[in-house]
Amino acid sequence: MKNRLYWCLLVLCLACVDISAHAEVSVAVLKYDSRVPDKPQFGQMVADFLMANLSAKEGLNIVDRVDIDAAIGELKLNLTGIVAAKDKVKIGNFLGADIMLTGNIFILDKNIYISTRAINTETGLVKAIVSIGKADEDISSLVNTLADDLTGFLKKESFDPKQAEYIKNTVDIIKDVLVQAGVTHLPTVAVIIKERQIDRYADYSIAQAELERILIGIGAKVVKSESNEVKTWARDYRLNRCGQIPKDLSGVDIVLIGEAVSEFCSRMKSLAICNARLEIMAIRLKDSKVLASGKTIRKGTELTVNVAGKIAMEKAADFLSKTLLCDTLKNWQNFK
Repeated sequence: MKNRLYWCLLVLCLACVDISAHAEVSVAVLKYDSRVPDKPQFGQMVADFLMANLSAKEGLNIVDRVDIDAAIGELKLNLTGIVAAKDKVKIGNFLGADIMLTGNIFILDKNIYISTRAINTETGLVKAIVSIGKADEDISSLVNTLADDLTGFLKKESFDPKQAEYIKNTVDIIKDVLVQAGVTHLPTVAVIIKERQIDRYADYSIAQAELERILIGIGAKVVKSESNEVKTWARDYRLNRCGQIPKDLSGVDIVLIGEAVSEFCSRMKSLAICNARLEIMAIRLKDSKVLASGKTIRKGTELTVNVAGKIAMEKAADFLSKTLLCDTLKNWQNFK
């Protein structure tokens, strides 16, 4: 069967996030809406055929139908007819899926159309694909071709690169922004983050380590200190009690002070899903001026709770660094 494939971009870019760090892309396929007369079963058939085809593709992790149904029940959503985009994203986040696939099927001029929308659950970015075949031919062949074409861009994260910078490395994104802003000199930075991991306060901060890695990657000098004096000073600063600057911070231009919490969210069969909340403010040490601040919540999915929490926290630090570090470094240069 000769098929024609039309690609159209529907860009709804709400935020930038790096999902290319994952070895596999997690995909959940929702039931399609069948508008074919006397063929309401086509909606579930297409979803099931698509799941079966994509499951055999390397680099994709397909969420089980049982888990999707359980998520719908848990979230008390009704998926009959057209589903609001925010509900689809909600399901995807609950499942820990990177991308949701959904769409509709209809007949026009003796052709059958399968319109598929791929929704990135963290950015809101959408890409639509329309596959066309003969209405009187086997729909499974059309779904097979659709699966092959979907695999190509799902694995490449080929949402429009002009709009979706999350396909680039975080360090490269920040470097590009700083070059465009004319930032030519980088400060010496210290990062101090108090972090609670799942059910305990940790001596080692995952968010702090990730931010330090990114800062070193862009060429900034990072001063590391785990002394109680520095931790006490950071705690007092958060409580608006400005004490004497610790000796360990001498020579530091900017301090990133923050709090981070990772917590268990839900479990879908063998997978644990955790949330991570991260809040940071960037302070110019010489005069205590706040150069930038920000906060975010990210989600991580893995077999164990601790690893899922770690993934969520790394994603939170990575996500927040793109805006926070760029704003901090631009403001530091402008207000030196």
